[in-house]
Amino acid sequence: TEARSGPDGLQAMSDALAEGDPFHLVLLDMAMPDVDGLQTARAIRADPRFASTLIVESSSAGDRPDSDVQAQELFEARLPKPLRRARLLEVMRDLLPKAQPARAAHDLSREQPLTLPMEGADEIQVLVVDDNPVNQRVAARMVERLGCQAHCADDGLRAVQLTAEIQFDLVLMDMQMPGMDGLEATRQIRQREDETGLRSLIYAMTANALAGDREACLSAGMDDYLAKPVKLEQLAQAVRRAMARRSASVREAA
Repeated sequence: TEARSGPDGLQAMSDALAEGDPFHLVLLDMAMPDVDGLQTARAIRADPRFASTLIVESSSAGDRPDSDVQAQELFEARLPKPLRRARLLEVMRDLLPKAQPARAAHDLSREQPLTLPMEGADEIQVLVVDDNPVNQRVAARMVERLGCQAHCADDGLRAVQLTAEIQFDLVLMDMQMPGMDGLEATRQIRQREDETGLRSLIYAMTANALAGDREACLSAGMDDYLAKPVKLEQLAQAVRRAMARRSASVREAA
């Protein structure tokens, strides 16, 4: 199966998973426009549904520096351009026996039924960024109902400042705010994270879930988006994803 861009590839992976026939291996071109291969790989790795999906990098010299150790950890193998059929088949023979099929979202839901508060959520730090005080308060209360620690920011600039002070597990970012909007705030947060090596999940909150919104979110560095009004179960899925990332980080540090 082919995809013309990172967002198209992510959508194809989600569609295949929903149909019960998930992809085992993804071959990513590093030099795609807008959302490049590195951003796409990070989005795949951040999604617990694709935790077992194998990712192979396809790149030319200079697409990514070999010294980028953090990026190297995203991939199981690296294939130089131009691709050679024999080498591709060799890598597939080596990797595919290790592949485990991704789990469908409904399977994850059955394994993790929603109970309030969610077990283990008390360590999850969530930042709600919204200039509308009513929306902000509603979202913060939902976060607290799930058992997480809620923090609030009224605009993008304050969000950038707070994320420099606190390592949040999840940021819920309103897209349209006066001054610095959610997209620009995300770009600045990601720029700093590239230097620190730490990374928060960032979900957009938007009332206009248009076709181009997902692409705009991913291009800015967001991981996904929630359509307003945000439903508790949707927010719980984002929190589960944050909990899975935290657990993985703890295991790696042990």
